[in-house]
Amino acid sequence: MINTTRWMAILLVMSGSALAATEHLKRDQQLMQQYVAKVSKALEQHFKADASLAGLHCELQLKLEPDGMVVDVAQTAGDNSLCAASLKGFKKMKKLPLPPAELSEQIQSINLTLEP
Repeated sequence: MINTTRWMAILLVMSGSALAATEHLKRDQQLMQQYVAKVSKALEQHFKADASLAGLHCELQLKLEPDGMVVDVAQTAGDNSLCAASLKGFKKMKKLPLPPAELSEQIQSINLTLEP
């Protein structure tokens, strides 16, 4: 087994309102980083990577409800075996951690990159 605490998840906001005010940008970035950490930890609890997946990556696009409910997950790039295993992990989760209220409108469609 790979130590899943080494998973890296990168979330990129793909839709929603733009971050308008410069003074809010830093706060929003911090909230996003905290949310990324929560999503990574939640996925680690539902998906255990084995040694055969080391060095691979998977890129997924997730569509979410404002409450974190995953309504669609699709592979956009990466290794098919890792992505298939990741998709199973998301199906077990069904719901991501609740996004911060300040970002819930922005986090509707995200790209997630996984690297064990």
